[in-house]
This record gives sequence, C-alpha cells and structure tokens, in this order.
Amino acid sequence: MRYELMGCASALALSLAGGAAAAAADAPATEVGEVVVTGSFIKGTPENAALPVDVISADEIARQGAPSPLEIIKALPVSAGALGEADQFTTNRGANADGQTTVNLRGFGPERTLVLLNGKRLAPTDKSYVDVNTMPLAAIGRIEVLKDGASAVYGSDAIGGVVNFITRKNFDGLELAADYRHIRGSDGDYTGSLLWGWSGERSSILLAASVQQRSALPLVERDWAIRDYSANPQGGWTGGGNPGRFTPLSGFTPVGPSTVDPGCTQLGGVQSRPAATPSGFGICRVQYTRWDNLVETQTRYQLFAQLDTKLTDDITFHLDALYASADVPHANTSPSYVPSRDVPANILPAGFPDVNTAASPPTAGGYYVPGDNPGLAAFRAANPSVFPAGTDGVLLELGTWRPFLAGGTPLNGYGPAQVHFNREQVRVSGELQGKLPDNFVGHDIEWTFGVTYGKYVSLIETQDAVNVRLGLALRGLGGQGCDYRTGVPGVGPCKWLNPFSNAVPGAPRNGLTNPGYNPAVANNDLDLLNWIYPRGGYEFTNQLLQWDVGLTGTTGIELPGGSVKWAVGGQVRQNDFRATYTTFFNTQLSPCVDTPLNGNGACFPSPSSPLVFEAYGTPVDLSQDVGAVYGEVNVPLLETLNLAVAARYEDYGRDGGSTFNPEARAKWQATSWLAFRGSIGTTFRAPPQLSLAPISEVTGQNIFGTFIPVEIRGNPDLKPEKARSFGLGAIVEAGGFRGSIDYWNYRFKDSLTSEPLNNVLAAAFGPDGGPCTGDSAFIESHFGFSSGCDSSTITRVTTTQINGPRIKTSGLDFIGEYTWPEVAGGELTLGGTATYVHEYKIGALVVGGVADESSAFDAVGKANIDTVAFPLPRWKAQAYLEFTRGPHNLRITGRYTSSYRDQRAELFQYTRSFQTGTMAECGGLTAAGIPAVTSARCGTISAGQKLRAALLFDLAYQVKLPWDTTVTAAMTNVFDRDPGFARTVLNYDSLTGDPLGRTFKIGVRKSF
Repeated sequence: MRYELMGCASALALSLAGGAAAAAADAPATEVGEVVVTGSFIKGTPENAALPVDVISADEIARQGAPSPLEIIKALPVSAGALGEADQFTTNRGANADGQTTVNLRGFGPERTLVLLNGKRLAPTDKSYVDVNTMPLAAIGRIEVLKDGASAVYGSDAIGGVVNFITRKNFDGLELAADYRHIRGSDGDYTGSLLWGWSGERSSILLAASVQQRSALPLVERDWAIRDYSANPQGGWTGGGNPGRFTPLSGFTPVGPSTVDPGCTQLGGVQSRPAATPSGFGICRVQYTRWDNLVETQTRYQLFAQLDTKLTDDITFHLDALYASADVPHANTSPSYVPSRDVPANILPAGFPDVNTAASPPTAGGYYVPGDNPGLAAFRAANPSVFPAGTDGVLLELGTWRPFLAGGTPLNGYGPAQVHFNREQVRVSGELQGKLPDNFVGHDIEWTFGVTYGKYVSLIETQDAVNVRLGLALRGLGGQGCDYRTGVPGVGPCKWLNPFSNAVPGAPRNGLTNPGYNPAVANNDLDLLNWIYPRGGYEFTNQLLQWDVGLTGTTGIELPGGSVKWAVGGQVRQNDFRATYTTFFNTQLSPCVDTPLNGNGACFPSPSSPLVFEAYGTPVDLSQDVGAVYGEVNVPLLETLNLAVAARYEDYGRDGGSTFNPEARAKWQATSWLAFRGSIGTTFRAPPQLSLAPISEVTGQNIFGTFIPVEIRGNPDLKPEKARSFGLGAIVEAGGFRGSIDYWNYRFKDSLTSEPLNNVLAAAFGPDGGPCTGDSAFIESHFGFSSGCDSSTITRVTTTQINGPRIKTSGLDFIGEYTWPEVAGGELTLGGTATYVHEYKIGALVVGGVADESSAFDAVGKANIDTVAFPLPRWKAQAYLEFTRGPHNLRITGRYTSSYRDQRAELFQYTRSFQTGTMAECGGLTAAGIPAVTSARCGTISAGQKLRAALLFDLAYQVKLPWDTTVTAAMTNVFDRDPGFARTVLNYDSLTGDPLGRTFKIGVRKSF
C-alpha cells in the first residue's frame, strides 16, 4: 500500500545505515512522491512507527562506491551467511547455487527471509529462497529492510524479516552509467546500465536495462586459498585422485598391498609413507581445488518496465514487468569425480570375486584393469619394482582413484571440467487502486486489486562418468558401437581407457611436467571420453500466480492521537514446481546402474544411479493452492502512544497445513527526543513443495565403509514451522544525533529440516554399527537389507524431511548517526550499525523416537560447518565517516566481524605424522587415516580452529561535475587483508569472508 509522504522531514530518522551504515532515504525530489512502507498495509503508516525498518537509498549506495548486491548483503550486520561467491563446497547450501545471491537475516537461512519487489513476491528458486541477482538494479530507488518477523502481514517465509526492493518513481529523463572494477588475478568486473523515464500529467513510464559481468578469479591467484596438506588436510585434498592407488592382482587374487601410483609426487601429490602399506596409509593425496575458482565467470542481465497511470481521478493503474538472466557458462570443477557407487558384476570378467549377490544385478566394490590394457602394460614396464611377480591385472577400489585430476581432463584441453548454470526470472505485476465513493460506509476507504505472475527457471548442465561405460573402457570394451559381449578389446570400435599417471602429460595448475608420460597410451580419444562422460543435468521451474485484494481506510473513530485506521484483505497464490532430468540423471529413465548397458528396469536396490558420483532425481510436477485473509488496525491512543494489531490466516490445503499468526506493535513517544517501541507476534514458514513430494533426491553416501544409495524423501505430514518473536527498542533523536537500540528474541518450534544421516544410523545401530538395536518399525521404514538386520548388509537408506528441533535466539541491534553541519565549509557525518547475537540455541534432534542430546548446541560464535546453522559471529558491525562539501563527497567505511570458532574439535587432533613421524610414534590411525594421538614428534595442526576477527576499510569518493555527470572512485579492502583461515575446502568461510582482496573501481553516471 502506498501513501503520500508528508515532506522529507517525515522520513525515518532511524533509516540510517540500514545494514550498509546508510543515512535515511534521500532520493531526488522527483522520486519522493510515494513511499511503500514495508511491514504494513495501512495507508499513512509513518516510517518512524514501531516497525524496525532500515532504508538504503540508491544515492546512499552510490556514495559507497556502488557495491554489488552481494557486497551490500554480506556487509549487513543483521545478515549472517550469504551465498554469492563460488560456494559449491559449502555443504547442503552452496552446491549448484553458482550465479545466485541470497539474503539471510539473523542467520536463520535465506528461505526464512522474504524478498519482495515493490511489495510483491517473486518466484523462488528450487531451494525456496529468492535470487537477489534477478533484481532490476538500474531501476531500484531504495531497499527497505524490516528486521522483524512479518508473517501476520506477508504470510509464509517472513520469519527473519523482509527485504523489499522498491523501484524509482516519476523519473524524467535519461541516465547512463558504467563502471569497471580491477581485481588482482582477474579480468575485473564490468557493469553498465540505462534508465529512461517519462512523467506526464496523468502517467509515467520507466524503462531500465542493466548488465553485470564478473570475471573468473582462480584459487591459484590467492596464496591463502591454496595451502599445503600439512597446513590444511581439508583444503581440497583427496585420497581418491589421479594419480591414485591400485591393488596388483594375479588372476583375481591380490599379490601385494594397495599401492600408490609412482607418479604421485611427480604431479604434485602428497604421498603418505611408506608407499605400499595396508589400506588407509598408502595414499596419494591430490589437491582438486587447484582447478577451482573463488569467483566464477558470470553475466547477468536485467530488463525492467514500469507504467503508472491515472485511469480516472479516483483510480490508478500500476504495471511492472521484469526479465532477468544470470548465466555462468563454465563454472570450474574437478576434472572428474571419484567413482563411489558399486560396480555391476555384468561388466566384470566371469569369476570376479567378492561380488554382492544379494543385489540385483550383483555388484562389486571396484573396477578391473586387465594386464593387456596398453596403459597398464607400459606402466609395468616403466615401473617393474612396483608390481610383484605374477601381476596380470589390477583392482581399482571405489574411493581410491578417479580417471582425471592432477593433469586435467582431455575433454577440456587438460583443464578442469565445467558446469553450466543458467537462471532466468520472469515477473509481471499489475495493480488497480481506487477510492470508494464518499457516501460509502466508512471513511476514506481505498481499495486495491492486483495480480502477480512470476517464473524462475534454473538449468544445470554437467558431466559425470556412466558407471558401466567406465568399467568397460578400462577393459578395452568402451566406445559407441562396441558390443561388450562379442567385441575384442582394443579392436575396431572397442577402445581402452588408461587410469594411470603415464597417460598424463603434466600438472598444469602445479606448473609441472610428467617425466613418466607416455604419449602412446594417453587418453586422446575424445569420442571415447564423451561416450563415458555424456553431458546431462536437470532443470527446475518455479511458478507463482498471486491474486491480491485489499481495503484500507479510517473508522471515523477519533482518539487523542488521531483517527483509527484499518486494513483488510485476502490473497490467493498458486505455487507450481516442476523438476525434469536428462536420461542418466533420471530415476525413471535410468532406474538401475546397468540400465545404460542392457535397459534393465528391475533392480535391487532401486533406484540405483548409473552415474559414478552425481546425485540424480525423480521428475516431479507439483501444484499447490494457498489462500489467506488478513486484518490490521492502527490505534493512536494518545499523541504519544500508538498501537498496531495485525493477524493473518493462511491455508496450504491438504498438504502443508494452515496457520494463524497475530502480532501487536506499540510505540510510545516518551519525550520529544526519546521513544520506545515493542512488538510481539508469531511467524511461520510453510513446508516447501519439494519437501512434501514422495521423493526428492538419491545420492550415494559412504556408510560404514560402503557407498550405498540414500533416498531423501518428502513428507506429506510436515507441519509449518513457527516462531514466536518478541522485541523492545528505544529511539533517540537529539540535536544532530539519531539512533536506536533494539532487543530481539525468537523461539522456533517444528523447524523444517531433514533427518541427518548420522542420526538415522545411530538410531538403528548405535554409534559403532553392528547388529540392529533400534526400534523395528523405524528400521523397517528407513533401511533395506540383503540379509538379516546388520550394518554390514545395508542395501538402501531412506531419510525423510521432518519437523526438527526447537531453536532459541536473541540479540541486540544498534544504529547511530551524528551530523556536524558546519565543518570546513561542508558537512561531516559519523554513523554506524551493529548486531550482537546473544544466543542461538538449537535443541536436541529426535530421530526414531529418541532424542539425541549430543545434537543440541549453541551456534553463536561458531563457524557451524556441517550443521543446520550458518556461520554466526557474535558481533557484526559497520561504521562510516562521510564528508560532503559542494559537489564533493568522501566516505570511509569500516566493516567488522568478530572472531568465531570451528566447532569440529576432533578435526584439530590430526597431526603431521605423514611428514615427521611413524604410525607407532603418533599413536595409530583414525578412521580418516590420520594419526590419532599427538606426541613430541607429531605436532598438532591447530591453525584454523579460530577464525580471526576481520576489520576491513573501504574508501569512496564522488564528485558531481558539470553537464549532469557524476564520477565515482572507490577502493575496497584498503589494506588488502586476507580472509581468516578456516579448515574448509577453500581455506576460508565463503559465506562470511571477502576473497577479493584490495580492489579499485571507477564509475561514471551521465544524466540527460
């Protein structure tokens, strides 16, 4: 709902900083005619009401040097854990999110922050959050951040708050803008935009187009991002690489221990010593992140059109349309993935041992390479000491190797494998607004009727090896047209794949050549490799159709503080979700591991992916109808005391449930310079459609040493998660100072999550595996077995979406700003904003009817890696000093994040024994193959447990030149501080830290 602004003086004094340490909105006079107040539908609700709304204006963003949406969001003290960098290794969050940016207020999760455009919803992604990269940046006039739950007004998803992007109004003229940002080690970032507007007596039109180009920033361009194995074993090092390891065979009988490929160290790997010992210590560790990027190449476009017109003196019409695209054409990833799913025995030689006959088709735990494989024959000739007498083949065990890694993939010129991501957002929203006749019941009643349609499409294209094709190629029976039953290995269409290091010319990302390279046995047949690695993927489509109707007016009741105002309305939403998968990623088209071999559609366990690593899923086409009614009353009891009450009932039909959410807010103007505000209410989030579906995903997981298919099933009995929110605050405006302090408190119940695999296993078998010990009904619903009931005979695991533990969190928000109007002929302003998180306690998770008390924890001050929580530093703050004189504006901003700790205490017991000691001296091995006990000889790797505090400074200068031209120069991270070291794959916390280092930007804006 819109209302007429009563002059600039009524703008909220506390709309400072709004997360970017900003001042109150101060757009040009031509754009201040109307304001949408986020958090209320009542006409005339002042911006300085009880609502804790912060405003970031377009002018404020420009004075900061025009940071990107990701930079704005990461800097918000009220936000914790934002996706937007290359986050593919961020467990359960960043996978397949390249090209997207999220808002995560309070660290509740981006799906618990409602993001709006002009007060209306957008179609979400498949992960139920809104992709901020689709916003029409050139047309945005300001961003309003409501830092409180708002389900009573907006419905589902507004638990953590609301971020409302509001477009410009009544713009007249043409504006062109462009900027370039220099980033060391990258080709830099470019943006360009065009904005045209026309404003007449009864109508106005706004057209905007913008483009942003980000260039790739490889990890190898930052020393801190590539660390030795001794410094960070978790820093992208794998024991399943290439070079890898193998077991020599005579016939099918091992004639020696698992042996490391001698090319390991020659190609930059780290070899555990000795080279050939029992499994777990003889390992070649290769760093796959040398192929990855900190920032991926991406191009984003936004096209936006807006029309406002007066149809009559009492009826206005608003229409806006958006098209946005974010394309990541070639996101770098590992040259190939480690095979992790059992191999069907029907591609192995007859008589192959250790076959699991309980599965159908029977499977084995590795691949067979015969002695006449040209790569193996040449490899044995060059390394005779590695192979015991009688060796005539080798076994490649699952998890110990992959076809390509250190040398890159020949499919991409010996570079990384690449994934293509494309995101598109289409949105059209229309609204009629009018006034009822004066003689109608009530007073000053206005009505609105609106329709919004949105569609978000996410396309992911990748490559993974087809299990049976990989196994056949190792035996010389690979390639299109080769009949594995009658073909002769290596003859005609039947071709060989060489899994050994002598096929690798060198390690280009390590700057190494391979002295053992043999071009005669290299994997140069691209037709074979494309047959093994067909491209495929999946597409997710979310559609939203929303109908809104509302009334707002006055009751005619006059109180000492003014008229009692009200609003009522209703909403109908149709949410549609569709997931489609190409052949080898599709549980219906490829239900079995050997479907590509023989068309088999009846296997056990089923489904069983034909790919060696990637997840695959079941196509779904879902539709959901949501109905809601709401009401709101604003009661000015006194001139100094205002009360607002709202409530909403929302029904999600048979699946998803219904909910009623009330809230109350109050503001008391105690003195001319001091006011108090408070709120209490409930919020909710409905279960995402995919969580209610019969099946959402199938992945392969390492369970007690064996990779087993794990189904993640939906649950039609899910209830909405709910939270009670409570807040108290004080607002001060005295002289040149304006500020506020707000206490917030949330209590969640029935949080939406999925059963953690580790908890499911523990509920059935206890912490160490073995025979079944849990509830029989729980075990029957979660497991399949080949025989008996034991952890060693598991054939399938099913986990389910559930309503999870309670969450309790609270903290404080601070905002302050002081202005000196006469300093050196100009104006000097000092401002800042901060958020302090007091607690974020997650209760015990109940799995199988048993509460796991060990799963309860307080997430504050922790990195929360591999948990349900996001990284949550206790303090985040931002402060700025800004000087304005005539056409000149100079601003320095400081961004602070307090230190926080990696909660995985067991990780930091690992030692450097692979370099300095022996197994005996260091007390034996953990399950991960790393010595478990420290000694004088074996120092503990402790670095990275504490992620150090970050204090970064940015500098921006803006000058308004003649001819309506504005030039901006900015330097971010002035002192070039590296992000704090974390024991993660990328060596930093990508959800919090800044990976770019010092950058320089120059921008020009020209108005006509």
